[in-house]
Amino acid sequence: MEILSHRYLLAGKNSKNENTLSQLKDSLKFFNFFETDIRRLASGEFYISHNEQTVLTPENDAVAHTALWKNKGAKIALNIKELGYEQQLVEFLRKQQVVNNLFLFDFDIEFLGAELQSYINNIHSLEPGLRCAVRVSDHNETIERALAISGSKIIWLDEFDSLWANNEDIQKLKDAGKTVYCIAPDLHNFSQGQMEKRFHDFIAWEVDGICTDYPLQLKQILAQ
Repeated sequence: MEILSHRYLLAGKNSKNENTLSQLKDSLKFFNFFETDIRRLASGEFYISHNEQTVLTPENDAVAHTALWKNKGAKIALNIKELGYEQQLVEFLRKQQVVNNLFLFDFDIEFLGAELQSYINNIHSLEPGLRCAVRVSDHNETIERALAISGSKIIWLDEFDSLWANNEDIQKLKDAGKTVYCIAPDLHNFSQGQMEKRFHDFIAWEVDGICTDYPLQLKQILAQ
């Protein structure tokens, strides 16, 4: 089972260091699979940040981040935070030679005014080899909806308001040939106890990976 370090973090939420180049360098000493966020300035440069920023810096410059992804062979779950520049994004990822390092997800697509199947189709028309994930969650994103979407073999399973998923759900997705990455409860402010229990649940259910702000703690549990 794989561990995904959320926003490059190692041991809990840290708004100052998350998604920074310095944090990536530190986390690469322990892990090679990360979730992170990409955005684009009005001037055209791509940068790494969950929240919108107005200037390019040495810490957020996506060119520097992608160079490390490539050189270190890192795997990336890349969260697309905005719509409207898909062609430029694909061209950027291709130029940086990281298309094979990552998969894309944009789970607020419909909120932003697009339709998920059309978005995936558009991405694949631009770059057939670029993988996309589909979210399953307790926000009206059902397993049945995910299985009906073509062009994606990756599931991002999220529990926003309740710990709703069970082993049967995981097996249904895996039986359909999906790779299942699960979001740990700590990302949505559940307690440490609930997080640790869910770690054990996900391990027992043989999910393919867990995304967490506490990857070092998860690593210790897996080593037991």
